[in-house]
Amino acid sequence: MANHSNPERAIATFFAAMNTHDGDAAAALVDPNVEITLGSQIFIGRDAIRELAVQKDPQLAFETVPVTFKGDSNHMNVEARRVQRWRHTGEIAADEDVQALFSLDSGGLITHVQLT
Repeated sequence: MANHSNPERAIATFFAAMNTHDGDAAAALVDPNVEITLGSQIFIGRDAIRELAVQKDPQLAFETVPVTFKGDSNHMNVEARRVQRWRHTGEIAADEDVQALFSLDSGGLITHVQLT
């Protein structure tokens, strides 16, 4: 459930849902017409979020965790850490910092995410 008074919690919960491949939990946090921009790809709507959430790479496990939040209840710049591990050994394949720009509506639902 969205929480307008705590955008950090909504965003952290969104990352957690994506990390655990829980498409329904991720979709519940976003506006029905949400836009997610990942590099040059754009995904629109809750169904697209569900599909993104349940995708699993056969070789790598990904986890993205928010580290810092800057902004207000409508716009948040999030610095996050993304760790990729090889599924068969658990060894780290990549550990990188990523930036995510979130926009939220007045009800606290995520309306746009841009991940770089």
